[in-house]
Amino acid sequence: MKQGIFNFNPTDTEQESTVLEFSLRDCDAAALQKLTQECERMNGVQAAFCDPASLILTLQVDAYSAQSVTKSLPMMLCDIEPLATLVPANEAAGAQMQAVSARAQQAQEIIDQNRRKREKAAQKSDAELFGAPSRVSAATLLALFGALILLAIRFLVPEGGAADIIFSLLAAIVGAYPTALQAMEDVKSKKYLTPGTVTLLGAVLACCVGHFFAAAAALFVFQLYTLVLGYLQDAIAAKSRKFLQLIPSQAHIISDNEDAMQSVDVHRVRVGDTVVIMPHDRVPVDGVVIQGSGVLSKCDLSGSKNAVNAQVGTLLLGGMLNGGDTLKIRALHTVEDSMPHRLEQMLRDAEQHPCTRESKISTVCRWMTPALLGFAVVVMILTLLLGGKFSAAMMAAISIAIASSPISLMVGTTVGTRCAVQACAASGLMLRGGEAVQNLAECSAVIFAKNGTLTRGEARVSRVVSTGSMRDEQILAFAALAEAGVDHPVAKAICKSAGGRDLPPAEREVFPGMGVKATVNGHEICVGSARMMESMGRNVASLGEFTAYVTLDDQVIGALTVTDDLREEAAACVKDLKEVGVTDLFLLTGVGRDETTETCMQVGIEKAEHSVDALRKAQLTQKIAETCGITVYVSDGIGEARVFAAADSGICTGYTDEEAMDESAGILTGDRLTSFSKSVELCTKANSRTTVNMIVALTLKIIVVLLSALGLCSLWAVLTVDIASVVLTTLNAMRILPKSAVRPAAAAQE
Repeated sequence: MKQGIFNFNPTDTEQESTVLEFSLRDCDAAALQKLTQECERMNGVQAAFCDPASLILTLQVDAYSAQSVTKSLPMMLCDIEPLATLVPANEAAGAQMQAVSARAQQAQEIIDQNRRKREKAAQKSDAELFGAPSRVSAATLLALFGALILLAIRFLVPEGGAADIIFSLLAAIVGAYPTALQAMEDVKSKKYLTPGTVTLLGAVLACCVGHFFAAAAALFVFQLYTLVLGYLQDAIAAKSRKFLQLIPSQAHIISDNEDAMQSVDVHRVRVGDTVVIMPHDRVPVDGVVIQGSGVLSKCDLSGSKNAVNAQVGTLLLGGMLNGGDTLKIRALHTVEDSMPHRLEQMLRDAEQHPCTRESKISTVCRWMTPALLGFAVVVMILTLLLGGKFSAAMMAAISIAIASSPISLMVGTTVGTRCAVQACAASGLMLRGGEAVQNLAECSAVIFAKNGTLTRGEARVSRVVSTGSMRDEQILAFAALAEAGVDHPVAKAICKSAGGRDLPPAEREVFPGMGVKATVNGHEICVGSARMMESMGRNVASLGEFTAYVTLDDQVIGALTVTDDLREEAAACVKDLKEVGVTDLFLLTGVGRDETTETCMQVGIEKAEHSVDALRKAQLTQKIAETCGITVYVSDGIGEARVFAAADSGICTGYTDEEAMDESAGILTGDRLTSFSKSVELCTKANSRTTVNMIVALTLKIIVVLLSALGLCSLWAVLTVDIASVVLTTLNAMRILPKSAVRPAAAAQE
């Protein structure tokens, strides 16, 4: 290589700079040149040179930045040319690659450890919700049946005798064993007022005042309580969508020399690796097809029954099920960043980020137990002052103390939100948290975008008009020069209509919601809306209404109309929202007046604003939210992250703009827009049932506390009412859950 162009002293290489050479495969000269330009902008790169003939990239970097530059190169190349690969071409580059690989392996080990911790914590989340272990242990079953037998024998002996006391005490001891184990774990975790510890303490105090049967009955009912909660917990888990089950444990990758395929743990797949998808296997990570074609199912991932016709360049998401053809993909994400993990994290967020109402209930529950314990002491003192017996006063106080458990009230609210998230996921809408459920249930205004939302997202150029002597093909070619690489439906439609061709490199500036300006070979090309043209001082009103206008330098050379067919279910979605009770429906779009009016008439929306860019959409969305109340914005999200932030909740209709997806409150995973209206209906039902659950749980709690204060409610009766409250509220919330869950990756064969 011509290393002399760098003009540096080789004796100072280790101290000042290092020369790295990389060989590129399956890469054209244009991609190599673009990669070189990107490298020149990197921190630590002093000079960059490419040899188009041999496809060698040479970098002069400072010694401290060599590893970071080497680490970033594969990802940069994958963004520019997904089919290309990069291998070291000199000793220095090879050493840096090995160093990066070693550091990546250490980092991966840390990631694996954190992943195992997260999975372990996820297994405990249900236990924290219900206040009981996630699985019914053998000790619980033995204690339950042992106490039942001893209590049955107790009824066969004379009441009040020695045998009565012995069998009641034995039943209490047997029932206390697993409760004591759980109480010890709670105390070690610094949780002192859990249902287990309160029940155990109450049973011990009951025995101290001679109420052995009451203590045994309370511990028996508590074991029954644990058994029922474990069953309900498992029932909810069985109907929950578990996206991580869609990820296979092993992935088939091809080494750099492409002469051997090896199976590795899926967590070892790196960005840029070549992954082989065998027939009837699931896609392990997000990637782009580089070889082969076939049909894949995304039903378990998104709920959509429409198959994906994959070919070279098609984006595949982790969890998709391959048909009967072998495919090769280039990994775009690691498994932790792939779609199943992101969707699973959204489900976790729904549990870890409760809505405002749940936060208020949690605050009430935190103070309820200490308050009722204080009330129990007051009742005991008043009973003694009024001449009551000490044992009766103690039992009344113990009953109130056991009734202070907030589990029934917490379950009544939290399970409702969780079931709503799971039901929406099954219908095709992933929600990020409890706040999103509450916003969808109480929303009074819904704002739709047009392209990619009310339409199919399959835009095409339907009309080209020239203002001079240029042919339609030339206008399309100039527009494609500016739009190449821009992730927007209009840009993709223009490039597709212009046909596949090698395009020269260009410097682009994208104006979200308006258009793009590019400099190609010294000429400025602009493709944008009438609003953009007016802002640049170019009058296009005389041409009429078009989707985009094309300018070359200072001259308007033509205009384009890009059309996108409406979704068949768009009108049904709007109708369903009106039936649910959404009073205000809006359409905010960048298209012209005539197209906006026609769209509103077809789908049934009365209020609309046309020719608006992303900034104007954000301003209008904020104004609508201030005027109408809780507002939900539905869009494909491309360049509209700020609009999502302006709304109370944003729903993204696909896996497009990652910035918008991160800002959104939910992602529409299916292909039908009615999944959104169905989810609004589900959230509304869940909201009303949660309200009923709160009223039922709170009413029963008040009745039990009052009866206990009057001495009319025993220990076992308190626990029985509590478990009945939990069962009723949980079953009421579970009514909106789907009938079945997704199948694990190992079992799914289609």
